[in-house]
Amino acid sequence: MPFPLAKLGYMALKQAGKPLANFMKRRAKTSPFFHTRVCLPVAQIYHHWDTNVRMVSLGLAKPTKGSVKPMDESQAVDLGAEMIGETTIFIIGAAILYLEYYRQSLKTEQKETEEDNYLKSMSDNITNLNVLIEKQDAQLREVTRHVLHLQDQFSGLRTAIKNSNIGKKEETKPMIVVD
Repeated sequence: MPFPLAKLGYMALKQAGKPLANFMKRRAKTSPFFHTRVCLPVAQIYHHWDTNVRMVSLGLAKPTKGSVKPMDESQAVDLGAEMIGETTIFIIGAAILYLEYYRQSLKTEQKETEEDNYLKSMSDNITNLNVLIEKQDAQLREVTRHVLHLQDQFSGLRTAIKNSNIGKKEETKPMIVVD
């Protein structure tokens, strides 16, 4: 679902960029600075390049310097203004795509960081559990050692009882009671 929304957003911004491009076209036609310094040179350079490419692709001789006739000034202003408008729309679109890419890369990086933190947390928990198991194993060995020691003592006591006179009938001597 995010992709169609991004595409819709791109189209909306492209449409919003058209008035800016149209403003720049109008400004280029009316402003002497844009007219002479931006539109005419851009259009003449494009015209010269386009003519060279067409002649070479048609198999004609590459034009020499000065052999390409410059465009009419009104056509050059229109072409330059159109190129400025299209360039503006292209720059807006490229900026939007770059910002979307940057946003997605941040989102991906954040997700990877969260996954790394989760894995580190799980690893720490496993390490803590292993330490706890080792402690409990040591305590269990200690308790087992005490139990074996007590069994040895109890066994020794039992043997001592069997070997002693306790439990055998002894001769009882009459007791003399003095008043």
